[in-house]
Amino acid sequence: MLTPSSSVEDLYRWLKNKSYLYDGTILAEGPYQLSIQITESLTPKQLKELLLAVENPTTGSIVYKYGYRSFVASSTIADTQLALKYYHRLNLRRQLGYTLRNSRCMIAWIASRALYELGIPTPKPIAVFEKKRFGLITDKALLVTEIAEGIPLPQFLNNHGNDLKLMDTVAQNCRKIFHKFKEYRIYHGDTAPKNFIISPTGEVSIIDLDAVCVAMPEPLFTKKHKKDIHQFSTVWINFSSHLEPIFTKYF
Repeated sequence: MLTPSSSVEDLYRWLKNKSYLYDGTILAEGPYQLSIQITESLTPKQLKELLLAVENPTTGSIVYKYGYRSFVASSTIADTQLALKYYHRLNLRRQLGYTLRNSRCMIAWIASRALYELGIPTPKPIAVFEKKRFGLITDKALLVTEIAEGIPLPQFLNNHGNDLKLMDTVAQNCRKIFHKFKEYRIYHGDTAPKNFIISPTGEVSIIDLDAVCVAMPEPLFTKKHKKDIHQFSTVWINFSSHLEPIFTKYF
């Protein structure tokens, strides 16, 4: 198990040994297999309701982000509000490509487990479901996490951009995340400001982990880390110029 004091070497062994997998369950029905990974915090009642959500993800849910690869919704599962990320079925060429590596859903599950256990603020992972035909081609995939408290960074800047003390807190907390990324050689792959969720007090949580790579080789990571920081830098380029000194102080 990882902890906030783990080293990058510990993280590498965690990946190599596939320690991110709990004792999974596979349910088979005809050509379909449904693989399930859950954390210890999931209750039997929640699992029962989530199995229904795999087949009907929008039933009783509030969809607040819809894309061509996936959509994100919030749903009350056994009296607990959870975030559901449902991955659309890919075309056959892309599906065959993912038979040789982890799907985007499984990448996000691995990343959320790693970041959460390392103490990098991200919503707590709850469960992942992958329904495959003949054990190879993903038909449906669902990632379940807790809900990050707050609103996306661009919206937060629009609402509170004149509170310079609060903006300084936000900038520092964003920097702490990037510092952890550097420590563990983690490449996020989509550090657009919208993927940083800010609480009312300036705490930061990072989401959208579908492209994350962890414990990368040093030379490759150095290049990728610069790309992550460059993408995040749009936060002060695209907003009021008075924010630039605050953020550039930490970046």
